[in-house]
Amino acid sequence: MNERPSYRLPHTVIPKRYQLEITPRVDQSTFEGTAVIDIEVQEPFTEMILNGVNLTLERIQLTDETGQTLEGTPAYRPDDEQVVLQWPKTVLHGAYTVSIFYTGVLATDLRGFYRSTVQGPDGNTVVVLPTQYRQPYVRNDI
Repeated sequence: MNERPSYRLPHTVIPKRYQLEITPRVDQSTFEGTAVIDIEVQEPFTEMILNGVNLTLERIQLTDETGQTLEGTPAYRPDDEQVVLQWPKTVLHGAYTVSIFYTGVLATDLRGFYRSTVQGPDGNTVVVLPTQYRQPYVRNDI
């Protein structure tokens, strides 16, 4: 049995650079995010596995060096806290950029990017948006 543990990501894709943008919607207790990831493909694939939980991937694009773009489809693995990005054709060796547009809910359980309240100097309750980014909690937001 040579099956890879589900908590480990395969080495078919190597991330080179991440660019992240997260916009909170405090009044709705949600956020919108964009992740742009420069990758190097080591082995051809049709599926790419990422860590992610409690996110809704709205749009996924894979762009090669010539500017040609593929639209991807997400398949969620909530028990493994992973998302599988599925592509309509085989992605070959080379450099690419993955762009992911997603939404999520601001947690209240002190994980990732979460919503909390504190008492302000005037005695009024104030909403704050702290982070708790230990390794497993990052997958809640990016």
